[in-house]
Amino acid sequence: MRTFARFCLSIGATALFAGCALPLSSSKGQDDAQLPIAARASAPAYHVIYQFDGSTGYFPAAPLLDVGGTLYGTTRHGGVDQDGVVYSISRDGAEKVLHSFGDGSEDGQDPAAGLLDVNGTLYGTTTDGGNSHCGTVYSISRSGKEKVLYSFRGAERGFDGCSPWAPLIDVNGTLYGTTKRGGHDNGTVFSISTKGIERVLYRFSRHNADGRTPWGGLVDVSGTLYGTTEFGGNCFGPGCGTVYSVSAGGKEQVLYRFRGGSSDGAFPIGGLIAVKGTLYGTTYSGGSSVCNKTCGTVYSVTTQGTEKVLHYFERSDGAKPHAGLIFADGTLYGTTRRGGSGTGCLFGHKSGCGTVFSLSKSGVERVLHNFAGDADGGNPVASLVDVNGTLYGTTANHLLHGDAVSTVFALTP
Repeated sequence: MRTFARFCLSIGATALFAGCALPLSSSKGQDDAQLPIAARASAPAYHVIYQFDGSTGYFPAAPLLDVGGTLYGTTRHGGVDQDGVVYSISRDGAEKVLHSFGDGSEDGQDPAAGLLDVNGTLYGTTTDGGNSHCGTVYSISRSGKEKVLYSFRGAERGFDGCSPWAPLIDVNGTLYGTTKRGGHDNGTVFSISTKGIERVLYRFSRHNADGRTPWGGLVDVSGTLYGTTEFGGNCFGPGCGTVYSVSAGGKEQVLYRFRGGSSDGAFPIGGLIAVKGTLYGTTYSGGSSVCNKTCGTVYSVTTQGTEKVLHYFERSDGAKPHAGLIFADGTLYGTTRRGGSGTGCLFGHKSGCGTVFSLSKSGVERVLHNFAGDADGGNPVASLVDVNGTLYGTTANHLLHGDAVSTVFALTP
């Protein structure tokens, strides 16, 4: 059974309580938060604005969603039945649980994916639960009324998908997503209407050459969907992963197969973003020999499949980027799960607690924050969201006097 911190720490003049808000203040002043990122002072301002206490959620693995200035998110665990929650949080740290999963066998469990806003209704997926324990697609109002739209059935229903981890995307009113398993047991790409009518567009084949385990989400570029698979391709063992495209009609094409080693990345868990027709992403492993070829990379790839490594992580500046990137004010921003200078986290003193970083499109990297563990947070696995020039994100788990806790943070670059 998980244990959670339930005590108060003092950080300067501010008291941080497990499960309560922190005032969002900045030495830069209120007006500075409205300036474009590039126009601000160079020293980033970092604040923990909320710490989960278990009943309000635990292990936020998904990015936050900004809807009209309120942030919405999910946690994989915690809540009434410890099966995860959907929550809202204001930018000054007032959190509210909208739905706790696991109420009955038909509801979803383990909502690892983030949310999608379509005309005021939020849509998401759960990796488990539902009729066949293969996960669900659900809708939820901003007031907390949840409805299961579809339960995945895996092999029980004509090679259906199973275990969706990535957020959905909306293309002209139709939702698209991926499942890590199901199909031929290597994952699927699917579409679903907002009424719950699902269709498998593509099943990754058993031989792995076309990709395996599509963990990351999809991105739409001029009507074609692009994504990544964690494994597959022609690298060693199960493969180092791929970048692929798939048409709305289900025609798949592998654009790039990662090679791993010191010259290339491996295992792209995070999804892609598109910036003026070029795709950008991260790999969880591969890269610099300084880090034993396992700290990961940031890369770009064209829609024709030409890949370029923009940055090799070396542990001191971050390692193991689990999440994808965002693009704001001409700069790429991301998080790494490990690396940096922090020591008070679940992965031990040598691995680091993770970082927030910026990267120019030409590959110039800057560490914006080294997570320190304890009350500072650590081990982020979700990508960031930009709200009026302030970046918001979550930390999945870190140690606080022996207890595992999660946070929501704000960072002004």
